[in-house]
Amino acid sequence: MQPELEAHIQRAVGRAKKHLMQNQKRSWARSVACWNDMKDSLEDAIKIGGNLLASEGNIVEPCDDEEQEIINRANKIEAHLWFDVYRWAIENDRFSARERKLVSNIYISVHRGKKFRKVNQAEGALGLMEKTRL
Repeated sequence: MQPELEAHIQRAVGRAKKHLMQNQKRSWARSVACWNDMKDSLEDAIKIGGNLLASEGNIVEPCDDEEQEIINRANKIEAHLWFDVYRWAIENDRFSARERKLVSNIYISVHRGKKFRKVNQAEGALGLMEKTRL
C-alpha cells in the first residue's frame, strides 16, 4: 500500500474512533444519527487523489520520448479502423483466434474512449496493425 494512502486511512480511522468515543453508549454507535454525524464529520477530510486510488495495474509508468511516441501512434488509430481489421481478419481467415479476440477487445476499448498507457500494449497493437499489411 502506498504510504500516502496509508496515512489518509490512519487519519480517517483516528477521526472515526474519536467520534465514536464521544458517547460511550453502545446504542449510540448503532444508531443512524451516529453514522450520519460521522459521515458529515468526514466530508471535510482531505480528498484522496486518483493516483492513490488506482490499483498498481492502473498506474502509468514513466517512459522515455521514444516509448511515448509508440504509445501516441497506437492511440491515433481510431476505433472504426480496429473494427475494420477485426472484420477483415474474420472474412479472410487471418490472425489466430486469440489475435482476433485481442483486436476485438482493442476496438471495444478504443470505442469507449480508453487509451493505451503502457508501451508493451501499444507495441502489441501496432504489431497487429502491421500484420494487416503483410
